[in-house]
Amino acid sequence: MKKILIVWCMFFWGTTSFAAAPCGFKGISVGDRLSSEEIMKILNIKKFSSQSPDEDINDFALEKKHGFFAADEIRDEKHGAYCTRNRCSIHYGVFVGNNNTPVIVNIRLNDSLVTTITVAFSEGRWDELIPILEQKYEGTWSIDRTDMIVTDYETKKSYVVDRKTITHNDDGLNIRTGDKCKIMATNFDMVYWHHDSYGPFHSILIINLISKNF
Repeated sequence: MKKILIVWCMFFWGTTSFAAAPCGFKGISVGDRLSSEEIMKILNIKKFSSQSPDEDINDFALEKKHGFFAADEIRDEKHGAYCTRNRCSIHYGVFVGNNNTPVIVNIRLNDSLVTTITVAFSEGRWDELIPILEQKYEGTWSIDRTDMIVTDYETKKSYVVDRKTITHNDDGLNIRTGDKCKIMATNFDMVYWHHDSYGPFHSILIINLISKNF
């Protein structure tokens, strides 16, 4: 009996010490199957639309001035939270960290299956939020640093920034479903300026489902 107890304790402490990183954010994990209403309830968003922002002729001028991606963000921020069949987008209303830092949350869906979670925030908050992120997902991370050119689409002025990308070395795990995920974050997410209330530079956390469909 004593031997069995020792073996059990070794197994227990071994599994907890090396527990996989979670595949989720604020109670939603890739691999979950959730309705729009369930997603918004978990994130405490009380009002949202079932339609994405309408595109009209004015968008052509917006895209010409700021580029496609920035124009899409401007529409999203103006429109407010929404969920469609393939996506839930919350530009404002979710907060993280000790200072209640606002973040943008985008959740990709495939027939109610959560496949990707992205959490974006102002690059100026990177140093504040990364220690919190590393503590939540634990484990070891690979760090890559490189110079990156970021351009203001409107003025065509370019700036060289120090891009840091951290990648979790192990697959994360959704303990409810058994699904695995990849986790990474970077302090500069794209090569063009953003044009929303989060400022010209965004940092981003990405959690991707590892597909079982092959």
